[in-house]
Amino acid sequence: MSAGSVSSYIPGVLVPLAVLIVFALARKYFAAKAARPTPEYELPWERLDERFQTQYFIAIGILLLMVVIAWTGYQLLLNVNLHFARAEGPAHFILLPSSAIWWFLPGFSALTFAWDVALFIWSCRGNSDHARQYAEWTYRKAGFDAGRLLHWIALMVVLPIGILTLLALPLHTTLHEDELRIREYASLSPHHYRYADVKRVSVVKGVLLRDGTFESRPAVIIDFSDKRQWSSADNRDVSRSVDPDLVDFLHQKTGLPVLEVETKEDLSK
Repeated sequence: MSAGSVSSYIPGVLVPLAVLIVFALARKYFAAKAARPTPEYELPWERLDERFQTQYFIAIGILLLMVVIAWTGYQLLLNVNLHFARAEGPAHFILLPSSAIWWFLPGFSALTFAWDVALFIWSCRGNSDHARQYAEWTYRKAGFDAGRLLHWIALMVVLPIGILTLLALPLHTTLHEDELRIREYASLSPHHYRYADVKRVSVVKGVLLRDGTFESRPAVIIDFSDKRQWSSADNRDVSRSVDPDLVDFLHQKTGLPVLEVETKEDLSK
């Protein structure tokens, strides 16, 4: 069996193993707390099994809430990023980062906060005792306190992702009538470059991977007089071809010929 075929099985083995380890650690360090003493009129645990095991709409409601949180958060981040770009003023072209990066924070937030939000809504608009019973019943069935575990995940995972995501919100490049404005990751203001500062405009067809194989990833590359190099493919969705209107615009504004090469490494030859 080749090394390549062995490596293809690794994700299929590591993922279930990681899940088993997480559940084992959760049961050890986040053991479900003993249920609160219940008044005589409340149902015993056996009756709670009968009640909640058949109420699938609760789980469906939590899943729908996760979708709402993730989608709403994604749309919010997407529009905030667009707002930063539009705040630069009228532009001929606006280049934004890959929209996929705005899914991480809403996605992990939905996974960690949907449970608490669902219980809060249930308590406010329904029966708080039933919400508490459902939480305690769920923890007992799982063998660990899922609420505490989610809070720790929020602190250790979601918070760092949130900080990294917020620092990416200003990312964009805008091409105006007289200049380019490049806003980098975690930057307070954009870099301004006049078209006279451009020393070379190139179109590359792809990139060389570490194993030496070629991967198609067309991009427009601009070299500036301060040795800075900008690529239209940086942090953006993969496209099958470069925007011909963008290439023509740069050619007209800079007055430079557009070089066409296979990879960025060919520019240094």
